[in-house]
Amino acid sequence: MENNESQKVENIIRDTRKNVRYIILASRKLTREEKLRVLRLYNYDPQNLKTKPNSTVIIESDI
Repeated sequence: MENNESQKVENIIRDTRKNVRYIILASRKLTREEKLRVLRLYNYDPQNLKTKPNSTVIIESDI
């Protein structure tokens, strides 16, 4: 399990309107379109609370 976590690559994307930083952990470096797709899926899930301004969100991706 630790081996799998150590191989994750951090992909960072920012929402400048709300000043939120999203860190997407994936198995490789993602393109901008892939990062946006992961964010859409994250925001689509009703269990995710509304993101507060000036915060950092860590998302683990299957990509």
